[in-house]
Amino acid sequence: MPFLPADVKLDAFAELKAGDNMRMQKHLDYVRITWVESTQWPPFTWLVFRQPVSTNNDCVGWHCSLN
Repeated sequence: MPFLPADVKLDAFAELKAGDNMRMQKHLDYVRITWVESTQWPPFTWLVFRQPVSTNNDCVGWHCSLN
């Protein structure tokens, strides 16, 4: 989901939730509570669609250079 455009993210999530796999439903409930509906981590903080940097490896490299 982080690689989807923001306008289709919720539709894609709803499509995943439509399945009948109970283990998947539990995982998706976790994702919904922790990420999709979160006030601490709102979707704009983790969506990387068309972003020049889509990983934290740049930060890790920078921190290693400090050490």
